Amino acid sequence: MISVLETKHLILRKAREEDVEAIWKNIWSVPNIAKTMLWPVTPTLEDAKERMRKTIHYQSENNAFFVCLKDTDEPIGFAGVKELAPHEFEESGICIAEAYQGRGFAKEVVGALKKLIFEELDGNVFYYGCFQENERSRNVCLAQGFLYFDTKEKVREWDQKKFFIDTYYFNKEMYEEEKRMIEVEPLFEEYVDFETFSKSDFRVVYIKDCFPVPKSKKLLQFTLDDGTGVDRTILSGIHAFYEPEDLIGKKVVAILNLPPRNMMGIDSCGMLMSAVHQEGGEEKLHLMIVDDDIPAGAKLY
Repeated sequence: MISVLETKHLILRKAREEDVEAIWKNIWSVPNIAKTMLWPVTPTLEDAKERMRKTIHYQSENNAFFVCLKDTDEPIGFAGVKELAPHEFEESGICIAEAYQGRGFAKEVVGALKKLIFEELDGNVFYYGCFQENERSRNVCLAQGFLYFDTKEKVREWDQKKFFIDTYYFNKEMYEEEKRMIEVEPLFEEYVDFETFSKSDFRVVYIKDCFPVPKSKKLLQFTLDDGTGVDRTILSGIHAFYEPEDLIGKKVVAILNLPPRNMMGIDSCGMLMSAVHQEGGEEKLHLMIVDDDIPAGAKLY
């Protein structure tokens, strides 16, 4: 079993006993969510504790996870897949708390499950099902490139409700084609006058030290030589793309005349410059690392 999946903003991990209050509040006790799920509302926290014991056991034997925020580790949903037949998988339930819907988290989850199926589990096809009236869920899978497969009428066990499930599919050939697609942001249509541009102070800086910021899953703290003889501190949310030890000793580009910004109680004095694009629906980031022969403090024009 796979124990952890990671996306830009989320960690998909196994449930823990201490998650019970958060997952009950965010998901299990919410009637609007249960309307388009196969389970009933869990009425009390005591009931949720029993449900949590069953969930932990189920997740230990299946590729199923709680969806948690990277920054806080708060469980805000669940997701998973199960094998229907050799190399054929379907989602075993995908859900994001109402307070966190509309932020693109569900798309990140589906992207992570696609990667799990086609890169780790040797899958050939991924089926995604949703209640016919659940337009938000349908839009998530369509945005991820799924195609319509079929519709079936079913009966929900706990309340005998009749409902229709629309099923969509995504196969390995589609996944490989998606990975080959690279998207870059469109160019700005607005011009900036030269005087405004020339006020931006871009410099080459030398990374003297780099380490993770405590209690943050994405921030790295950089100690930089900017050519002035006084160390400069910049924080950058790029830990998903780089490990600190891989950056020490590199020379990169930064803009230095931004006002200090307090992040996690630390003043960040500038911004490191990166190149960003989408590849296969996943964000890719590369720091602008420059030639070692360029001295720290050299200005870019």
